Amino acid sequence: MPYLRRINSTSVKTYVSRTVLALSDDGTLKPLAIELSLPHPKGDQHGAVSKVYTPAQHGVEGSLWQLAKTYVAVNDSGVHQLISHCSVWFIQFISFSTLTSVTMYINAIVRGILIDADGFIECSVFPEKYCMELTSLNYKDWNLVDQALHRDLKKRRVAVDDKDSPNDLRLVIKDYPYAVDGLEILFAIENWEVQNEGHDDKKHEPWWPQMQTREDLIDSCTIIIWMASALHVAIDYGQYAYAGHHPNHPTITRRFVPEKGTPEYNKLKSNPDKVYLQRITAQGKTVIATSLI
Repeated sequence: MPYLRRINSTSVKTYVSRTVLALSDDGTLKPLAIELSLPHPKGDQHGAVSKVYTPAQHGVEGSLWQLAKTYVAVNDSGVHQLISHCSVWFIQFISFSTLTSVTMYINAIVRGILIDADGFIECSVFPEKYCMELTSLNYKDWNLVDQALHRDLKKRRVAVDDKDSPNDLRLVIKDYPYAVDGLEILFAIENWEVQNEGHDDKKHEPWWPQMQTREDLIDSCTIIIWMASALHVAIDYGQYAYAGHHPNHPTITRRFVPEKGTPEYNKLKSNPDKVYLQRITAQGKTVIATSLI
């Protein structure tokens, strides 16, 4: 919460969000509610100030539901760089002595143009200049082993062990193309031939798995290849068809949800589009963000 208060003092206005989803009998997810929270004005010891929004299609309630979904999307807009680029960078760093400079050329360019200080990401994506600080906070809990898709799915409780299912894993959500296709790719990578060569100077780090057997090495290499290839493709490519129209998936919110009884709240009845556009990425940054996508 203290971190959120610092963000609110800038041009970015956003919430901590929590979404409640229901798993239907047909294996699909349906949103039930979105909770948006802000720090309590009297201090963190008083908890958070939260409001809950539920699905609606029309009128003011429909506009409020659309705004709530927007704040959720904005909070998710910076995850890409942490999941793929930052996670792969440490591998690139310790591999400089054995790999050619072109091996991870794309990631090197990204670091110099996109995720550097005052780069495209910081200029167009929440939380602007606090982007790397927030990334660093999240990175403290990062663990290489957890990046394997099957372990990630089980950790997020969307998959369970099942000896009667392919690869001994059963998906709780049937309509989950990322997991279905991703698992096939992950286990295909695992079957590639791996030679037991490379660095061992990081093997005592708490986030690095034990490299005592050939299976351990295969597991780690599989995770690294997965992060730098199929995982990156899944969360990066194909975005433009949807997010190229920026109001579909804004990267910044500049104002909070209108309070009931205020002039802006009343505008939700007469001009909801204007209220919405006043709250998402400004036009100049929209051009940068769209070009980035």
